[in-house]
Amino acid sequence: MALCRRRRSFTVEYKIQAVKYLRANNCNVSKTAREYGVERVRIREWNKNYIKLAAENEGDRKKKRKLHVGRRPISIELDNAVYQYYKNELSHDRLVSNKSLKKKALELAKELNISQTFRASDTWLKRWKKRLGIALHKANDSHC
Repeated sequence: MALCRRRRSFTVEYKIQAVKYLRANNCNVSKTAREYGVERVRIREWNKNYIKLAAENEGDRKKKRKLHVGRRPISIELDNAVYQYYKNELSHDRLVSNKSLKKKALELAKELNISQTFRASDTWLKRWKKRLGIALHKANDSHC
């Protein structure tokens, strides 16, 4: 009886790392697959799509999301703009709340003429944070 493997997903950075290892080892697919714990077909697939993976790994969002996982965002431009706002607020040591992110998303959607039906709902925010691997934590006023 064959064992069923659990389905896994890998970050873009992990895939790029595996392809670089493959190319450094004279394209030995079996060795690379063993080293990274994936099927050989995955290594060949990642090698074939290396240019797309490298392009996906560019910019501010690199390593932040997995490739083609989950629902497509309403607008990548909106996602990037809200992410820039989020990073800017953190760099100035400002607290970022869900409310402020949703408010900024609505403003940016208007500026970008995204959609008349876009609402920065709780579900949109939850999915946006999941796409980018962001977790907001409650502020703690007690200083020990």
